Amino acid sequence: MSQAPDAFGELTRDGDAVDVRLTMNYDVAAENLWQAITTASHLASWFATVEGELTEGGRCHVVFNEDNPEQRINGTIEECVTAQRLVLGWEMESHPDSTVIAELSDAGSPGSGPGTTLVLEHLRMRDDTAAAYAAGWQAYLEALEGHLAGRTDIKDRWETRWQALLPVYLHSVSELQH
Repeated sequence: MSQAPDAFGELTRDGDAVDVRLTMNYDVAAENLWQAITTASHLASWFATVEGELTEGGRCHVVFNEDNPEQRINGTIEECVTAQRLVLGWEMESHPDSTVIAELSDAGSPGSGPGTTLVLEHLRMRDDTAAAYAAGWQAYLEALEGHLAGRTDIKDRWETRWQALLPVYLHSVSELQH
């Protein structure tokens, strides 16, 4: 497999777990980015089917593949500050619980229009799943960029992008083990 030199996630060791942190800038206002990451119709366009109560304390269900129980996530919205911060308890069958955090901040500059930085962290992953998650999250954040730009072919490209990124993140995880 070829390596994707534009992988931008950072993996770190936290005891027996691995954390991933990805940062991406989007050319939209924080409110627009917030809608794209918290509204079911937007999420279905670039991420997955999400059902439930997407408010603080609410429960939600994320379905990547209806036919595969390992591709279904249950979650609890632990914190929700509109257009700023979302913390989701991530519960997946046969995996230890983990946490996904999305934080938005202003990335615009005078005269350049709106811009928002999204920092996404997925905390407390196992070594054997961290690389797949890191590659997946990066592919999804890139798909989000396509969604915000109005492209419709973004979900079709996800698997190819994930496959290209996976070897880079596998290498990153192996470096943490040394």
